[in-house]
Amino acid sequence: GNALQGEGRSYFYDREPAMLKISKEVFEAAGLAEQLEHYCHLLELEFRGLDQHELYQLVFSRLLKPDPFRTLADAVACGDRPTMLGADERDALLPALKNLFVRRDAPVTIMDLGAGDGQTVALALDHVPDGSRFYLEEPNVSYAGHYEKLIESVGRDLVVAEVSHETIDEYCHRLNRDETAHPAPGTVDVLLAIHMVYFVSDLAATVNFMLDRLRPGGQAFIVFADARRGFTGKCFANFAKTADAQRYRAHQAAQQELAHLFALNGDGARGAATEKLRQRLGRSDVEVVVNTDPTRLFGNDLGDLLALGFLTGLGGLAGDSIRDKIASVKDLISRDPAAVELALETSGPREGMWSVLEPQYVIVITRLSQ
Repeated sequence: GNALQGEGRSYFYDREPAMLKISKEVFEAAGLAEQLEHYCHLLELEFRGLDQHELYQLVFSRLLKPDPFRTLADAVACGDRPTMLGADERDALLPALKNLFVRRDAPVTIMDLGAGDGQTVALALDHVPDGSRFYLEEPNVSYAGHYEKLIESVGRDLVVAEVSHETIDEYCHRLNRDETAHPAPGTVDVLLAIHMVYFVSDLAATVNFMLDRLRPGGQAFIVFADARRGFTGKCFANFAKTADAQRYRAHQAAQQELAHLFALNGDGARGAATEKLRQRLGRSDVEVVVNTDPTRLFGNDLGDLLALGFLTGLGGLAGDSIRDKIASVKDLISRDPAAVELALETSGPREGMWSVLEPQYVIVITRLSQ
């Protein structure tokens, strides 16, 4: 009765879905702990023997589940549908992404760090001026290959000028020491860093690198999950309690630096983020806009949610038992399902799917003329 509460939630679609939040009482009464235990075994078999890139690609594929109605949109009148079923993050950031190219009529230089397979950028390509050039940093060779093919398939004189398979740290170090490397400082119009800051070792140095590459008026588009409130951040923190804490301090410090760098713990006053970033980076040529999206992750079953717990920090660090990591995610959900906002979608395009809270920050930094 009172343990199961319906809640409406604003979306970008024709109707407003609702969800049933799962309390600890309902979780236990429904035997969901037993279901999770079953999926733990299956997930361990699925992840066995994979390297980090393969594991991440497999987990990420759960986000990319296509909506069959969207696939058939030309043949079936189905209204507005989500770009993918496993998360609503992409739909939430898309308006801001497209807005980066408003009033940019001439060809632009785009730098995409942690570029992935290009599927997010593909949704905004109609707004990218003809003749624009892309510089990609993506360690996963398969993802980078998909991105290149996607740009080639569009035509319109869009060009992938360079692809690097270095890590973000290696890439920044090389470009900083090589004066002949491209794109040169002060030449990038739009820099994209979408859900990739989890993998940098020095956040302030990396953001300074981004800003140095921008020309005056250029913009950096940085998106990342809220590790304090989101499911994947809590999964990492829960595992770090029982694992070798020393190995996880760098990642935890990076999460704290994100909050500090962009004044995410501040009073929310207008201009607070800009002032904080200027102080931290020692520069005055930036202006920052910070927005938060109350986004979620979705799974067809509880096994999908177990896998999605690996999306950020937990899946990026090697050396620990996969079985222990899976068990840690299971324990987090089982111990307090309300803490991760475990819910069952009861309407909308994801009706019948399980979901957890995963808010994201969408940050746009503009480099000002001095």
